[in-house]
Amino acid sequence: MNCNTGGKHAFLIGAFKNPDYLLKLVDSLDSEKSNFYIHVNRYNDCEFNEFRNNISSRINIHYYSIYKIKWGGSDMFFSQMFLLDKALKDYENEYFHFITGQDILIRPLNEFMFYVEECKANFLNYFIMQPSEWNYRYSYYSLYDILDIRSNWLLKKINSLFVRTQEFLHIKRTTMRFKQMYGGSGWWSLRKDACQYLVSKWCEDKAFQKRIRFTHAPDEMLFQTYLLNSEKNIPIINDNLRYIMWEGNSSPKTLTIDDYDDIIQSEKYLARKIDPIASQSLIEKINRLKI
Repeated sequence: MNCNTGGKHAFLIGAFKNPDYLLKLVDSLDSEKSNFYIHVNRYNDCEFNEFRNNISSRINIHYYSIYKIKWGGSDMFFSQMFLLDKALKDYENEYFHFITGQDILIRPLNEFMFYVEECKANFLNYFIMQPSEWNYRYSYYSLYDILDIRSNWLLKKINSLFVRTQEFLHIKRTTMRFKQMYGGSGWWSLRKDACQYLVSKWCEDKAFQKRIRFTHAPDEMLFQTYLLNSEKNIPIINDNLRYIMWEGNSSPKTLTIDDYDDIIQSEKYLARKIDPIASQSLIEKINRLKI
């Protein structure tokens, strides 16, 4: 399959562990049409010294470690916008994919690139955020920016009480100023015009950047909300091309060899999440399939 049309593909990668696997992931996505913009959680930067040495001579790989990211906090979104801004500065980049260091390419790279180029659309999972169900996400302050809430049940209770107290006292933040709020997965594949629109809207509103602080998981709603409220005709397909199996506590399941058939039958192009040890047999079988 010919994949020589179009511009380059920018892979924006957020990572915080498994540097050896991250290098293998980058290698699987590397081609003459690939550029990489990697942000490693500042808390984990020291673990990636060898990784940085391994990529130091590869001019299409850009490494950053700026934001200290807590699960569910706003710095995840800030790091994504940072990478997007960096990637847009290379005029050759036309297609932008945000993935994590726990993803795996499950079909040949040239097929993935060709499909994205030919569809002439943006791939983004989305749903309408009904206020009765999702109001707490964007109308009240949360503590995810300052506490490691995910791993501590007591901190979860404290944050929940904090939000309910604001609701009881009728303490609300300034509105988000969108006609409709949308949510969805934080992983996507977008075209240049959509990314330019996102970055321009984000950069021009410093007050809104401050507003996003202490908001629970803005990375799971702002890409969708910006693009679906756009005055521009930005084509969006409600599919992020990723195979993700959700389980309890809103956490993706770690995929194993037992998931192989479902992954292949899904006709997706990427899957997550992958663990180098628990997913070893799956990784090997998928890599044999792509040969």
